[in-house]
Amino acid sequence: MSIAIHLTQTGGPNVLRVEPITEVRPAQGEVWIEQEAIGVNYLDVTQRNGSVPIALPSGLGLEAAGRVAANACCDGSATRMPSSHNSALR
Repeated sequence: MSIAIHLTQTGGPNVLRVEPITEVRPAQGEVWIEQEAIGVNYLDVTQRNGSVPIALPSGLGLEAAGRVAANACCDGSATRMPSSHNSALR
């Protein structure tokens, strides 16, 4: 089971919610990344507390490292890929 850290309002650490998520088939031109680590830095904190406005609901972690679990080919069909480690910035 995969989990995500979401926030639906700004505030202190108590607004963060760990929620289970289901694997989503990526749309055309997208990939599904199973994140193995995220970076939480000062920008994440200021977004969470409302000092830097963001659209809500939102997730936590602007930096991530993990593996591509699935990608969508040009026709939109999802294809499993071998484990390849990647990093990403949102």
